Amino acid sequence: MSRKIRCLTVLCLVFGFHLLSVPFIFAQIAPQPQHPIHVYRDTVDQRLYWPIDKPFWIRLATSPEDNAPSFLLKETDQRSLLDQDAYNSEGIQLEVSGRQFIRWYNFLAKDTVLLKFFTDGEAPVSEITLADAPIYNAGERTYYGNGLGGTLASNDELSGVADIYYSIDGDSFQVYQSALALDQEKSYNIRYYAVDHVGYAEDPGSIEFAVDLTPPKTRHETMINFVGEVLSSSTVFQLISTDAISGLNSIYYRFENEEVYSPFTGEAIDLNNLEDGEHRFLYYAVDHVENAEAPNTFSFYLDKIPPVPSIAVEEILYAPTEGSDYVSPRSRVTFTAEDNKIGVDFIEYSINHDEFSRYAFGFPGPLETGPFTVSYRAVDKLGNLSEAQDLELRMDLTPPKTAYSFTGPNYAQRGVVWLTHESYILLSSVDEGCGVMRTEYKFDQGATTTYTDPINLADEGRYLFQYLSLDNVQNREVDQVVLFIVDNSAPQINETFSIVPIDTVQNDAGETLTVYPRFTSIFLAAIDNSAGIEGIWYRMNGSDEQEFNQTLFFQDEGEFHIEVRTGDNVGNKSEKAFSFMIKD
Repeated sequence: MSRKIRCLTVLCLVFGFHLLSVPFIFAQIAPQPQHPIHVYRDTVDQRLYWPIDKPFWIRLATSPEDNAPSFLLKETDQRSLLDQDAYNSEGIQLEVSGRQFIRWYNFLAKDTVLLKFFTDGEAPVSEITLADAPIYNAGERTYYGNGLGGTLASNDELSGVADIYYSIDGDSFQVYQSALALDQEKSYNIRYYAVDHVGYAEDPGSIEFAVDLTPPKTRHETMINFVGEVLSSSTVFQLISTDAISGLNSIYYRFENEEVYSPFTGEAIDLNNLEDGEHRFLYYAVDHVENAEAPNTFSFYLDKIPPVPSIAVEEILYAPTEGSDYVSPRSRVTFTAEDNKIGVDFIEYSINHDEFSRYAFGFPGPLETGPFTVSYRAVDKLGNLSEAQDLELRMDLTPPKTAYSFTGPNYAQRGVVWLTHESYILLSSVDEGCGVMRTEYKFDQGATTTYTDPINLADEGRYLFQYLSLDNVQNREVDQVVLFIVDNSAPQINETFSIVPIDTVQNDAGETLTVYPRFTSIFLAAIDNSAGIEGIWYRMNGSDEQEFNQTLFFQDEGEFHIEVRTGDNVGNKSEKAFSFMIKD
């Protein structure tokens, strides 16, 4: 039987991994080395392995030594299926791998000799094992993490494996001797095969994968209501992580007061469980092959405390007791606020629980007498709003009312008041609101004096008296004016006879008396330069006193003694007595 040798050409296509989304393309792929087939004698097991593709011829040797003379058997028997020419040119072709026998049969003695050898026509079968590193399969792509090693193993059931060869990333094949350290971050293409002891090499196997040694990179985004590294209760964190090779697997985070990291689910991370103050936010990511980045740390201050507002009343404020604060139209309500961290944004207020308005500058209260409520609160730059506080105030628009009175002589007529040095001026003031603070007065253009005690004017004269009162929020009364005249002089009494005297006589007491005729009349008068005459009273010859209100008329003769008394309207008094005689 003839056998033709067939040659199979194999075209190997190698595809690179997508590392960082860019295909890995080998510049050149090293060819598989040629391994000539040959006969192999296993000196240990004393076995002879003959390549199945190699024909053989039979020689007879004179001894078992290697250099013994041998003789090629060239003639075939006619009973042989292999003719003489085919044997001489092509030899004996082996068809099946495995145990082979050459049989010599002694026709006469019927003895049989079997000479054993082995035919090897099968290449080894090799495999690669990748271990000691995390693995991740994504579709047709495989990724390994840190610590990856590769081992090659091959099996050949006949002549055995002579060598294992490998090529990395298209480089020349080299003999495998020890485990492969695959410790570079890149895409790998490993081709490998084994050759047995008779020179049969298997078609190269190959494996493609990527080694990922770089952990993900994670950043946080601070969102909603923050200023720099000062955050508010409404601030949230979002985590964004990227991994260039095997891809992101998980993100973890915690705050400094937590012992265990929590997995990030994609939802925004709030700060509701943190107290006001300084904090640290820690987070990291892990890719699909367990590369974990070092924890990132973000230090921040959580400002949950609102500002502390305060209220003041400028210019005028009177608070006699707690809860009874009085203000005037000239008072100005002002606010300030302090914040422990980020600073005050604005202050707002309301009057009598109306809508809040932003505070800009001091303002008066409502121009209505009575109580009112000022509510106020403050907001910091992160929107932390303080609780509203109330201050009860009372608006006093009405000034006091002052009145004067007197002790001692006084007389008033048509806005003028007459007094004497014995008179005292008293001032009294009332206020319906916060009460009288003080009463002031002055005379003419003199200095203003605070009233404390009754006022006495000793010297006669005219005095323009001005007075007013102020209440405790300095509502000022309109100046009150009154004219005082101090009159310390008694009136002058005058008597007027209707007839001139006709004679003089001396009475029994030796007094010289003027004599008037019968039917003489007398008119009594009093002259006062200031306060005016209150009245004139008289007695005649010891009779009861009576008020003079008509002319005295005398028709009877006799001696008359008249006592006259008068006084002005402020009690200055005068008396006068005179005697005369009526006689025809």
